Amino acid sequence: MKLDSVQIQQFRNLSNVSIQLSDNINLFVGKNGSGKTSFLEALHYLSYGRSFRTNKFQSLISDQQDKFVLFSLLRDSVDADKVSKVGILRSRQGVIDIKIDGDKQTRISTLALKMPTQIFTPQSSDLLIGSPGLRRSYMDWGLFHVEPLFLNKISLFNKLLKQRNAILKQSQGQHKQEEYWRHQLQLAGEAISSYRQDYIDAIKPYFDHQIKQFLPEFSIEIAYYRGWDKGLDLAQALTKNSDKDKLYGYTTVGPHKADLRLRVDSRAVQEVLSRGQLRVLTAAMQIAQSTLLFDKRNLHCIYLLDDIAAELDTEKRQLFIQQLLATNAQIFITATEKQQVAFLNNVSNIKMFHVEQGQVNEEKTING
Repeated sequence: MKLDSVQIQQFRNLSNVSIQLSDNINLFVGKNGSGKTSFLEALHYLSYGRSFRTNKFQSLISDQQDKFVLFSLLRDSVDADKVSKVGILRSRQGVIDIKIDGDKQTRISTLALKMPTQIFTPQSSDLLIGSPGLRRSYMDWGLFHVEPLFLNKISLFNKLLKQRNAILKQSQGQHKQEEYWRHQLQLAGEAISSYRQDYIDAIKPYFDHQIKQFLPEFSIEIAYYRGWDKGLDLAQALTKNSDKDKLYGYTTVGPHKADLRLRVDSRAVQEVLSRGQLRVLTAAMQIAQSTLLFDKRNLHCIYLLDDIAAELDTEKRQLFIQQLLATNAQIFITATEKQQVAFLNNVSNIKMFHVEQGQVNEEKTING
């Protein structure tokens, strides 16, 4: 489904925004600090129930206001008569009210299922240079949308991991139930690892294709590291590391230690590629995910591209947009000047909005 319209009230400096959107490309132009990124942040909150800029939800509420409210109409990409209503209210007191078609929701994941959303910002290359947790999140986002059962599997694993770690901390793990929880963790962990390995195997041809488009001068390999030694199954790895786990008071091996490894001639990409090339690689990885999702489930992503002029040169910006359009994605782009995305003049069905001091106004349709 795609966003047909959105209403934003008291979210950062956006006091009252109500606009109709294009199902193709929406361009938001304005000076730094005008509210462009805040608009994307509001859309991200509608999709994930959280911000991509802060964990402090109170800072998202406009000054001297008690709450923010976000509301959107989603229209089916195939059946235009099929419309869904999504709304979120968040108060300073911590109350969160999520509704879909008038029904109160208790799980934030229902939002993400409604509208698969990707974000590309000046910090997106952290996917490659940041912690392994970011790369696990990359894999798990794809699995969440491609494999409906994965969310339950990863939730079970996390609960079992928490339980085993709690036992390990009790008297250095000398607990008669530790063996039982270790076995349960092993079963759940093997399932998680199998899902992730299958996903990387599935995405690899899409990844290779995008590398040829974006970074043809490099041969980049992508591989999944399970989180324990080769040649061992998880049961053996847990047994081998049992004494260390008891000493440390937590589980030291398993899919919670997994990583996604990208290499150029056996060297980590962050040791070979420039900062700009890492940004391009991140874009290629995101498009590979979207293309796989489109082919496997006929789902269209929503893309939030914040200040891509700071991240990609003109040629790569154009390629990025073209590749996304091929998956029928709905795209939201911010720019300080329209000239930064002048190539959009050749693309149809675009809406442009001017953002100034928290006000968002449609200027004109660049191309009908």
